[in-house]
Amino acid sequence: MVYKVLEETVTDEEQGQRLTYGIIAGAAVVSDISDKREGVERLVELLNTRQVPLMHFKDVIEDFLTR
Repeated sequence: MVYKVLEETVTDEEQGQRLTYGIIAGAAVVSDISDKREGVERLVELLNTRQVPLMHFKDVIEDFLTR
């Protein structure tokens, strides 16, 4: 599995339009993880280097967001 950074523009009532970054792996997508590309790039590098199975993908992201 290859994980990649996903760049999206999202719109919400409070902040208007903003650029956010998520991760895509095949058909699995987690959007709007952060507005800081560097952090998401480091997470993608970790996922790919460690060859994290897709079934643990969202758990790793959750851990990343809670630290």
